[in-house]
Amino acid sequence: MQEVNGLVYRENGQIRANAPRPKLALHQIPSPYRDDTDIASLRNRVVYYETSRGCPFSCQFCLSSIESGVRYFPLERVKADLKRLIDSGIKTIKFVDRTFNLHRQYALDLFQFLIDNRRDTVFQFEITGDILPREIVDFLKESAPQGLFRFEIGVQSTNDLTNTLVKRRQNFARLRDTILAVKESGKIVQHLDLIAGLPEEDYHSFKKTFNDVFVFEPDELQLGFLKMLRGTGMRQRAAQFDYVFMDHAPYEIFSNHVLSYDEVLRIKQVEDVLEKYWNEGKLRHTVQYLTRHVFPSPFDFFQMFGHYWESQGWSKIGHQLEDLFVRLNEFLATTCQIEQRQAARSYMMYDFLLQHRVRPHKVWWEKELDRAARSRLADWIFDHPHHFGPDFARLQLTRNDIEKHTVIEILPHLIHPRNPHLPAQDEPGLLLFYYPPGLQKGQQPAPYVSPLPEQAQILCS
Repeated sequence: MQEVNGLVYRENGQIRANAPRPKLALHQIPSPYRDDTDIASLRNRVVYYETSRGCPFSCQFCLSSIESGVRYFPLERVKADLKRLIDSGIKTIKFVDRTFNLHRQYALDLFQFLIDNRRDTVFQFEITGDILPREIVDFLKESAPQGLFRFEIGVQSTNDLTNTLVKRRQNFARLRDTILAVKESGKIVQHLDLIAGLPEEDYHSFKKTFNDVFVFEPDELQLGFLKMLRGTGMRQRAAQFDYVFMDHAPYEIFSNHVLSYDEVLRIKQVEDVLEKYWNEGKLRHTVQYLTRHVFPSPFDFFQMFGHYWESQGWSKIGHQLEDLFVRLNEFLATTCQIEQRQAARSYMMYDFLLQHRVRPHKVWWEKELDRAARSRLADWIFDHPHHFGPDFARLQLTRNDIEKHTVIEILPHLIHPRNPHLPAQDEPGLLLFYYPPGLQKGQQPAPYVSPLPEQAQILCS
């Protein structure tokens, strides 16, 4: 047994560990994606793919920090594998490279290859944002089709002391520029990661980290909790920071010397409603309004709502789409002024209607228009199509189209869904959603918002 590298065994009551096995040359490892039967079994599953092994960084909470250096599979082999997976109809491929963009030219070549050979597959990469060259960002803005790529960017913390203690080098100013440039392109879905419970990141520091990152309003913001993985530097230094954590997988922390167990539970309340009300994307405009114009900060909104959510016992039961709106409306009734609630209600009506592909017959609010008033208003809209702008007028809807395929509502406040930096106006608005027949999954109805004209207001009474 002594001759077998990498073997750990017991001998005469003692644990023996042989020298590590030498690293294999990656080109010698056979590809797992050459058998047609195996690939066929993956069509309805996420495929995890690696183009490299190792990580150039030393983040002390990550197992990848144990192995130094980065090795790459031959580029032509990688392209051949990916072509087979794409041609086989795989829907999602997630690259597990710890820093996909480490080698600039390698990453550019693969981005170009995936663009040239795209079908219906979506590709997700782990990207280190502060070292992503602007050259690559500009290339993707120019060449990448919308929705083809997803970037997962680990921010983890914006606390400089915390990042130093976990040996994480991060230029936040450069990272911010990258995130904003990618967001501006409108083509790439961004998933940003945070870790609560890192050393010297107390509750108030984490609140700042959360707000620093939420200001980007990423497509998804994942809030995770530190896990004391075996073999990592954090696990070895756990006593230094008084960590208390699970003694079994996933080894998640309960507390440390600056973050109490109660504070960890409070942050978990934030995580719960963050997932439902931001990451699921069903109330995006409402949350933008609340976090920009009503609550002191995004963290304050999610924390206060998360606490209320748990106090009502909602964390123990499921929820349907309508429940999300009813429960938020109930929470706002206990915390906000009447003008803020009316504006939020207007955004919630907009977001609710945006989630349907056919005209909903049931809504969560009490309608202000009876059938006769709606009919009169529909007549006025048919006679004045330019009121909603040239895009609506170009639809050339018939009176029957308006009757059968639209929802018309009076909004308590005039809102600006496409300009979230603008506050809601304390005047009624006119909302129309057009649901063209045959909307497919992923498509949305056409919304139109305008001030409520005096003529139309008379028709509604």
